[in-house]
Amino acid sequence: MNSTVNAFSVRGLKFDNTPVTAAAAFSGRSSHTTAVFDNKMWVIGGYDDTNKNDVWYSADGLTWTEATNAAPFSARTTHTTAVFDNKLWFIGGYDGTYKNDVWYSNDGVIWTEATSAAPFSGRYGHTTAVFDNKLWVIGGHDGTYKNDIWYSNDGLTWTEATNAAPFSARSIHTTAVFDNKLWVIGGIDETSRKNDVWFSADGLTWSEATNAAPFSARSTHTTAVFDNKLWIIAGFDGTRKNDIWYSDDGITWTEATDEAPFSRRSAHTIAVFDNKLWVIGGFSSEDILMNDVWAFD
Repeated sequence: MNSTVNAFSVRGLKFDNTPVTAAAAFSGRSSHTTAVFDNKMWVIGGYDDTNKNDVWYSADGLTWTEATNAAPFSARTTHTTAVFDNKLWFIGGYDGTYKNDVWYSNDGVIWTEATSAAPFSGRYGHTTAVFDNKLWVIGGHDGTYKNDIWYSNDGLTWTEATNAAPFSARSIHTTAVFDNKLWVIGGIDETSRKNDVWFSADGLTWSEATNAAPFSARSTHTTAVFDNKLWIIAGFDGTRKNDIWYSDDGITWTEATDEAPFSRRSAHTIAVFDNKLWVIGGFSSEDILMNDVWAFD
């Protein structure tokens, strides 16, 4: 890591020592979602001392505009968001009850309910990915930890790929699409936080890339695909983290830095946008709900 006054380099990637903004227009929050849609980044819902159902967007990470302060879905946390069929999709989460509703929007302002009750159980801390031209919902918590996997071609009709994947039932893990495979990384199960890594070429048959990656077992971390690598950023392993790890293959992991310039945090989001990797908000080690926005390229 080569430090300068304004930036440091991580394996050829530059991360400014100052945020794009230290205080975005949306409130400090955790357990929100971020998606890239219509050439903008979108921040949806989460928790800022109360559950939220506001929707914000930005074309540059600095200036944020509120698309709506009250979308028609209930205010909630630990839901998922994905971009599929040229729409934003919003799935499940927790609003005081476990949710299994599915919503979509063409513009982030007007939302339509695809179904109020998908066949998978109401849940939070699940993941959603777009893979093989389908939406996928993986794991989560519905009162018990889950390792079921569901997919849909249209967001309305859902099929169960398996009710018990070989990885342990878990929530607040991450899922990414990399090397034409689905990947599931970390999270928390009935007994412990995890640092295992699993992959599948079809969503049904899963293989374990490693049962103990070198990063600490954790949950509420984030994962992205950037620069042809998988990236793991921060999260909670008993304490909040601000380390960054990457892998070319999901098996061998390299620590890019053990201390990024943003504060230690969990339940943040990341996005790949404008050829940069972005880190947005979350819950800091000082128990502060954050609305800072960071980028590196």
